[in-house]
Amino acid sequence: MLLRHDKGGAMELVMDLAESGTAVEDIYIDVFQAAQQEIGRLWQNNQVTIAQEHYCTAATMLFMNMLYPRFVNRDRSGHRILVTCLGGELHELGARMVADFFEMKGWNTVFFGANTPWAEVLGAVVSHHAEVVAISITIGANIGEARILVNALKETEETRGTKVLLGGRALQESPNLWKEINGDGFAGNANEGVLAAERLLHVL
Repeated sequence: MLLRHDKGGAMELVMDLAESGTAVEDIYIDVFQAAQQEIGRLWQNNQVTIAQEHYCTAATMLFMNMLYPRFVNRDRSGHRILVTCLGGELHELGARMVADFFEMKGWNTVFFGANTPWAEVLGAVVSHHAEVVAISITIGANIGEARILVNALKETEETRGTKVLLGGRALQESPNLWKEINGDGFAGNANEGVLAAERLLHVL
């Protein structure tokens, strides 16, 4: 639908699923994530344009915003996570999905969108007392910035105990890269992210 620029039809489909009782988590995974993966595949194969990809991404963000009130008031667990993209990283949809999943599971969540400088992320981790930092990296050129932030987190007294969770397409293409960056864990999607963070904090 979105590739035909039928945003209204896609919106109706999403809201019908929500109204029929489909869990928001399932809509995120089975609809939003699946659609974005297919759009990414088509873009890599030069079957869709950058403009089409941007249109689909913007529409998906709109649908996510519409679903947000359905889970924002859930009971909080007390655990705190900061989810971010870094300087030069313009793809924020995956990180937003991760942040929303943590909210669905009751975490206190701070989400920073695209192109956030690593020094500002470090300062926010301190001020928000984040237990976990989740960093999304979709392009290999942005790995260096992630490495700088992770090292700073490990070397700063106030953040030495903060766990670093890494994800994104750039790391999926190199399965052991997250270890080389000195991360504490890796997640391939939003649901895996919550499970990985719970393991890191020993709350499973």
